Amino acid sequence: MTYGELKELIKKYLHRSDLNNYIPTWLKFTHRLIQCGKLFCYQQKTFDPIDLTTSQDTYTLPSDLKRIEAIVVKDKTTNQYVATLDYKPSPQFYHEAERIKNQYDYPVIYKKWSNSITVKPDVGSDDRYQMIIEGYYELPFYSNDDDTDYLSENYPMLLVFGTLLHAESFIINDKRINLWAEMFKQHYQTYLNEETVIAVSDVKSSHLE
Repeated sequence: MTYGELKELIKKYLHRSDLNNYIPTWLKFTHRLIQCGKLFCYQQKTFDPIDLTTSQDTYTLPSDLKRIEAIVVKDKTTNQYVATLDYKPSPQFYHEAERIKNQYDYPVIYKKWSNSITVKPDVGSDDRYQMIIEGYYELPFYSNDDDTDYLSENYPMLLVFGTLLHAESFIINDKRINLWAEMFKQHYQTYLNEETVIAVSDVKSSHLE
């Protein structure tokens, strides 16, 4: 679902036009609350290939990369993966690279520092290799009603019922609150069960527990 569709559905459940202006803020709070339950707060992604060249051995990491899961080397001419980059801390990293640099014509070791990666040994002379990074990026929140993201596409009702619960202080004693709380907990548990990088959140807020 798009975030525009989510907000319209929330309005129908709430049936309180005087609270419509609060819905975007509550939806954002709910999104953050759900993400607090994630171990890394990120989603997995294969990032765009980085061409390895003979003129450099240090490369800037993608700006949205938050956690590296694996790095592989791809041969562009054969479209095949030829090596996995393994991290070696200094100074062993350089000794190891020097020792094996004549054994391979593709890079097999890397060193990460800040937002860059140093690759050794140097690549072959024809610049045919690419570095492919598997990792995690921070799950973004929507900016326009036409937007979707991982949560809105896969767990829309989790967002809906979580948002509705933020209206509790405005509709005290409304029997729907207990139902919404139960539905939120059920959908949240499904979310936890299906995600492999989830840890139960310690965040507590009224029925949002």
